[in-house]
Amino acid sequence: MRNYVLSLIFIGSTLLAGAQKLGHCDGQEVLSLMPEMKDVQGQLETQAKQLKDHLQSLEGEYQKMVGEYQQQEPTWPEAIKQSKRQAIMNKEQEMAEFEATANKEIADLQQALLDPLLKKATEAIEAVGKENSFTYIFDISTGVLLYKGGEDVTPLVKAKLGIL
Repeated sequence: MRNYVLSLIFIGSTLLAGAQKLGHCDGQEVLSLMPEMKDVQGQLETQAKQLKDHLQSLEGEYQKMVGEYQQQEPTWPEAIKQSKRQAIMNKEQEMAEFEATANKEIADLQQALLDPLLKKATEAIEAVGKENSFTYIFDISTGVLLYKGGEDVTPLVKAKLGIL
């Protein structure tokens, strides 16, 4: 009986020693509190305002063209009507293309400006994980695994499923 109790204590202590230490971090909060974030936001706002101002200028030109067409259309010959309709359609296409390009440009700039901050935050999280013996650290703002220090069982799972 004594050996049985000692065995249970040994097994229990072994299981506790092998227990994984989990942690979590609010990545959005960390990112928003980084001093560099103000500069990033300022650059994004400046770029977005310039693009928005240009789009509004294009929209103003479009509205002027449509207003002129609606006002003058009854007096114009068919050739002028067709030309003006084509010009209006071209302006619509130009605005749509500009808006798509502007959105991509803002997204690309945001990515370029945030990448160094994300890398810096990730490195800090990994350092905290290593220093404090965390096996896993999860980002509670997104549900993403930020630090993985435990054993990767992916190969075992793949083998079990017969995936090579």
